[in-house]
Amino acid sequence: MEHLERCAWVLRGTLVRAAVRRYLPWALVASMLAGSLLKELSPLPESYLSNKRNVLNVYFVKVAWAWTFCLLLPFITLTNYHLTGKAGLVLRRLSTLLVGTAIWYVGTAVFTNIEHYTGSCYQSPALEGVRKEHQSKRQCHGEGGFWHGFDISGHSFLLTFCALMIVEEMAVLHEVLNKRLLRASVITEYHRAWFVSPC
Repeated sequence: MEHLERCAWVLRGTLVRAAVRRYLPWALVASMLAGSLLKELSPLPESYLSNKRNVLNVYFVKVAWAWTFCLLLPFITLTNYHLTGKAGLVLRRLSTLLVGTAIWYVGTAVFTNIEHYTGSCYQSPALEGVRKEHQSKRQCHGEGGFWHGFDISGHSFLLTFCALMIVEEMAVLHEVLNKRLLRASVITEYHRAWFVSPC
């Protein structure tokens, strides 16, 4: 257990640094671009993990915001209330989850609309023979067609967004904890100076 606590301390100390929080979004964007470029230049062979119906994709990636929300809700509530004892502060911190949910919803809706407005229905996966009668992805798939549009990776957005939300909550917790420790040390020094000082 001591080893786990030491690892958590090192990880928290690393992720809450201002430099890490400043450059983490750019590192995630760079890794997404590098992965996309690698996929375009040398496509991966078919495997279980490349199948979009695999267990990890269906139960973890597609519902990543639900997992993140369900884990951050008690984490934010319990840690902030334990450290501050103020219900108002806890509610203010929980409002970040509402804002995060709104960002998730709007982001996925924008990605879906972009794919819809830039796409067309084709007769084959080789993008041959445009079907003019199908004006939506659902209608196209329902009639056995293949929809092709500009598909922004919702998976990359979602996983990056969840990681950034978790890191931000860790940073807020770290600041609250530091303020509490600083206040406790000031009170201890005050009591020591008051009660121990020679007359």
